[in-house]
Amino acid sequence: MSEEITKEQVDALRELAETLTGKKFTTTKSHVKLQAIIDIARAEKQEEVQTSGGTNPLKSKAEKRAEGRKEAMKLVRCNITAMAPFEKQLQGAFFDVGNSVVGSIRRYIPFDTDWHVERMLLDHIRDRSYRTKREWKDPETRKTMYENRFHKAFGVVELDSLSPDELKRHQLAMKSREYGQL
Repeated sequence: MSEEITKEQVDALRELAETLTGKKFTTTKSHVKLQAIIDIARAEKQEEVQTSGGTNPLKSKAEKRAEGRKEAMKLVRCNITAMAPFEKQLQGAFFDVGNSVVGSIRRYIPFDTDWHVERMLLDHIRDRSYRTKREWKDPETRKTMYENRFHKAFGVVELDSLSPDELKRHQLAMKSREYGQL
C-alpha cells in the first residue's frame, strides 16, 4: 500500500522531528524514517515525564490554570508581625490580592497570632513595604536633601503545619470557646 506524500508534508515532518530531537535532518530522509524518529522522541519525552514525576508538558491551558490556582490557594500556617510604625498598634488588618487566574482574595489577618493564610496572599504580605524619608543638609551647598528608604512592612514567619493530634486539640479548644460564649 503506497502512500502519496507531498514535499510539504515531508518538510513538516522534518521540522517536527528537528524540534522534538533538537537535531538537524537532511531532506533526503523518507517520511517513514521521519515518522519513526518523531514517535521515538515523543516516547522518550513521555518516559522522562513519568520517571521524573513532573507535569505533563502537553497540558491544556485550563489544566495549567487549575494547577496554578490550587498552588496559590494552598493554606500556609504563619505568624505575621506588623513592623511599620503606623500599623504596630493595630491588632490585625485586611489584605486584598488577586489576579485573572485565582480571582480576588480578601482576608482579615490578626497580627502576632498563628494563622492559616493562602500562599498567594502570604507572598503579597511578604512583599509589602513602607517608605521613610530621611532629610539632611548638604554641608557644601547648604541645601536640604532627601533620601527615600524602603523597609519591610511585615515580618512573616512560616510555621510547620499542625500534626493531626495538634489539630484535634485545637478544634476541641475552639468548640469549647464557642460553647462558653453562648
